Amino acid sequence: MAYTKWDYARFDDVLDRIKGKTVLDVGFGNGEMLQRLSDFEVTGVDINIGNIQEVPYNVQIYKMDIRSLDFEDNSFDTVIAMEIIEHNPEEDNERMISELRRVAIRVIVTVPFDEPEPLYKGHTQSFNQEKIDRLFPNAETWIMPRGKGTPWIGVME
Repeated sequence: MAYTKWDYARFDDVLDRIKGKTVLDVGFGNGEMLQRLSDFEVTGVDINIGNIQEVPYNVQIYKMDIRSLDFEDNSFDTVIAMEIIEHNPEEDNERMISELRRVAIRVIVTVPFDEPEPLYKGHTQSFNQEKIDRLFPNAETWIMPRGKGTPWIGVME
């Protein structure tokens, strides 16, 4: 996948918000963000681990579904889920978010914001401010630009 300057700015934005030593990257995809987490003790999970290009030496990876994370409560200081929730059915939102909250002290999620119809290939739902506020009522949110494309919204609690 070719990343843009907007993608790298989003990665850096999330990196700046990570607290603690242990990080869980849920839905790591090709592993680009895993490469950037070298200062942390990192675990990555994805439902399809075959897309990763290279596993950094300090990372443990597992095949796992966001709806059922096989970790103890509060196992990680921070969990990140970047562009994952929009690929799943809306009826699973509460379950996914509950699992993220369960396994970590700090949760950071990014999703496309106010994505117009038709949704991008593979996206099953869109997110506006009302939906974000309902799913994450106590979260800090921020908008990350994407040039001429749909921006992302970051959510942290």
